[in-house]
Amino acid sequence: MAPTNPRRRKTTKSTKTMPRISFQVAPRFRTVWKKSLRKSQTEAPSSGPRRSVQTAVYEMTKTIAHWMAPVLCFTAQDVADELRRTTGEPFDVHGAVRLVDQGEKMGNPNKRWFDEVRPRREAILQPLEKFRADGHKPLQARVRVTPARDARPHWQWNRDLLTELLGVSKIEIDETDAAGTSEIAIDEAPGPECPRCWRRTGEACGPATEPNLCRRCAEVVAAQGAAAAQRRVD
Repeated sequence: MAPTNPRRRKTTKSTKTMPRISFQVAPRFRTVWKKSLRKSQTEAPSSGPRRSVQTAVYEMTKTIAHWMAPVLCFTAQDVADELRRTTGEPFDVHGAVRLVDQGEKMGNPNKRWFDEVRPRREAILQPLEKFRADGHKPLQARVRVTPARDARPHWQWNRDLLTELLGVSKIEIDETDAAGTSEIAIDEAPGPECPRCWRRTGEACGPATEPNLCRRCAEVVAAQGAAAAQRRVD
C-alpha cells in the first residue's frame, strides 16, 4: 500500500474542518453585519457614524476573504474582484501577508471587544431571548442594568455601542449599585415608536408631518431636507 501523502492528508483535514469553522464564526459576523448595515441606513449619508460603519463592513469583508483564500480560492478572488470594482482600490487577496504581526503592533485592537463589549453583550442576550420568546421584538426592548460598583464605568462607556449591537430601543443604567454581580432586567420600552428606525426612545422630536421621529432620525431627516433644498437652489 502506497504511503499517504502528508500534505494531501493535511489539506483534506483543513477542507473538512472549514464548514465547522464557518458554522461557528458566520453567525457572529452575520449578527454584527446586520446591525452595522441597519445603523448605516438610519444615519445621514455623509455622517461620521455611517462612514465608520461602511469602513467596518469593508474591513470585515476583506478579512473573511483572506480567511477563505487558502481553501476557497476562487470565491475569495470573486470577492476581491467585486471590492476592487466597487471601491477602485487594488486588493490582491492571494498575495496578502499574515496580519497578526500588524495587529500586535496596533496594541491588540480587539481588546475592547473581548474584555468590554462581548461579555456584556452575552449577559444581555440571555434575558433578551426570553423577551423574544414571549412574543416581543428586540427593538421593543428596554434593557435596565443595575451594575456592580466596579462595573459601572464599563457599562456607561459601552452603553451606546451595546444598544446598536443588540438592536434594542434603549439601555438604562440604574443609579444604585447591585449588591453582588450586575443585574439585568428587560421589559417593553414605553413611549412612541419612531417610524424611521422603529425604536422607542421616549423622544418625539419630529416636525408636524412626522411628530414621532426620535431625536437622531429628526436631525437626519432635517439635514437631508436642507441638502435637497440647497441642490434645488444650485
